[in-house]
Amino acid sequence: MREYEKIKEMRNVEKLAKEVEQTEFLKSKNKEEILLGNPILNLTNGYSLKKKWYEDTVFKNQAKNEPKVKKRFINDTVRSDFHKKFLSKCIQ
Repeated sequence: MREYEKIKEMRNVEKLAKEVEQTEFLKSKNKEEILLGNPILNLTNGYSLKKKWYEDTVFKNQAKNEPKVKKRFINDTVRSDFHKKFLSKCIQ
């Protein structure tokens, strides 16, 4: 029984050591992924933050002057504006 207890204890110690090693490996890998995932801190690949062509101020706020479509009431549910809009979203 003593040897059995010794074997159990040795296995538990080995299991705990493996778990500690695995968690440390995962922590280091996670930290490395976080550092490499940030393009500002990761200067190895030459990544620079670039603006898109449409993010220029000339192209912003273009829809402010568009006339708003007034809602109209149609008693027929199949021909109502809501129904047409809903079908155009669902079918396409």
